[in-house]
Amino acid sequence: MLSEAEIEYNLHMNKYSFQNIQYANLPEETWKTIPLRNDDYLLSNFGRVKRIEKDVIRKDGFICHLPERLKKPLVHRIKCVENNRQFTIYSVTSSVNDEAKKYSFVIARYLYYLFVEKFDISNHYFFKIAYKDGNPLNIVPENLYVTTQTEIGKKNFAEGKLDNNGFVGKSRKVKQFNIHGEYIAEFKSIRQASIATGIDNASIYRTIIGEYKQYKNFIFKEAKE
Repeated sequence: MLSEAEIEYNLHMNKYSFQNIQYANLPEETWKTIPLRNDDYLLSNFGRVKRIEKDVIRKDGFICHLPERLKKPLVHRIKCVENNRQFTIYSVTSSVNDEAKKYSFVIARYLYYLFVEKFDISNHYFFKIAYKDGNPLNIVPENLYVTTQTEIGKKNFAEGKLDNNGFVGKSRKVKQFNIHGEYIAEFKSIRQASIATGIDNASIYRTIIGEYKQYKNFIFKEAKE
């Protein structure tokens, strides 16, 4: 298993295939339509996302031509500490416009869905994506497998990433906003935010990384130190 330093080095050196933003296809690269409300976006077996070339009719009747465009993915890091041990939770996401609404998603989930096996992609408890080599940035399909939240919890507890209450380690500070972007409160951790709001840790985390635009009319962001 790679250390965080090795993961960061590989990221800095652009060694992950999803970081490649050249328009030419990579060797043995194939593309499939991402199952959204429109068919405008494709995902490749290397984790690259692109918008197809198309014409759009604007409100004034003018036809606007949109060329093919590769979407640069986002790598999210949540810094945590538990039992005097520091670690980072990584995720790779992309955002697309789905019928005029911005939609963010974890790329690995759709990679497994499209290139390995179909599953209930909306069920985040019974269908969690994990990584065979333990590297959450190695999102090629052959490195992915489906597990459950319970099994991930057992694994994280064994590795010291969970306390006896089943909480992920204390993260950096979290800010809470309403759906209008107005500041409500700041919390020392995801755990504290969950206790104060009654919203589960996982949903707060998914809102922070952009997988959820909002949850129960709240927006959560990681407070920068």
